[in-house]
Amino acid sequence: MPQFAPIFTLLLFVYVWMIFLYLFSVLWWISKSGYSLK
Repeated sequence: MPQFAPIFTLLLFVYVWMIFLYLFSVLWWISKSGYSLK
């Protein structure tokens, strides 16, 4: 599959990586600001 569509796999990897960085920054902001989800 990666050999069939390398550009699509690269875009998908970048998309998932950006989501991971976004979630990590949100969790870091919550822990820094002192709020708690529970």
